[in-house]
Amino acid sequence: MWLSIFLIYVLQFNVKPISAVSLDQALLDDMFVPSMSNSLCTGSTSGQTSFNFKFSWSNVSNWWQTNAKYEKNTFLAEMQHADANQNRTWKIRFGTGGNIYSYINILGEVMPPQYHANGPFVDEVWQTVAVNGPKNVKHPFFIHQAGDYQSDPLLLNTPFFSPNLGKYCEGTTCTFVSWGQQAHVPTSFSSNILYYTRYKDCGNGVLETTYSFQNFGPASDSSAFVGLHLSYSSINEDKITLT
Repeated sequence: MWLSIFLIYVLQFNVKPISAVSLDQALLDDMFVPSMSNSLCTGSTSGQTSFNFKFSWSNVSNWWQTNAKYEKNTFLAEMQHADANQNRTWKIRFGTGGNIYSYINILGEVMPPQYHANGPFVDEVWQTVAVNGPKNVKHPFFIHQAGDYQSDPLLLNTPFFSPNLGKYCEGTTCTFVSWGQQAHVPTSFSSNILYYTRYKDCGNGVLETTYSFQNFGPASDSSAFVGLHLSYSSINEDKITLT
């Protein structure tokens, strides 16, 4: 009896604690191995990176009044780099699809004001888009990272944004996985793409973005996705002029 008690005592006090890892972190880290990041992107050394998952209204973006109310529905996270050099200070906001819909720097909000009548926060954003060539004939087959257009009567009052399936931010990195949606609805096509996106603050005003697609539909669809847009991007031409 005394031996049994002694053995239990030893076992109890020599167990090494195991650090807890969230399910989101485990799944996302399994998809993005460290070697996928450029060796030159060692993280921010010239400033501080921060992030949060709490939505707050901002007057800086100055969204079109009719569509501004939808920002709260699409918001997933915010990532910010604060730097002594204001030219390298920025703040970005991610939609539930893991796409960027807001980018504020020294120029102000450089994303479009979301004036799109039937596509607030799903068209004029930075997102990946998958196009199935053979099926994109009689009816559009575009899987948006951000969400659907409001062409279906059921969506006229409430836009549908791509569901988030996982999110994890730590240090200078934020990673997301979302279920992409058919942009043109109603449709007979299914949405069989998962979008994995990782954003890393490299410092010096550089943001590294890594994309990964997963087809969970028919195997034949993998070779059929002839168009993988990385990334489909929009800007506010009042703030940035391309030459």
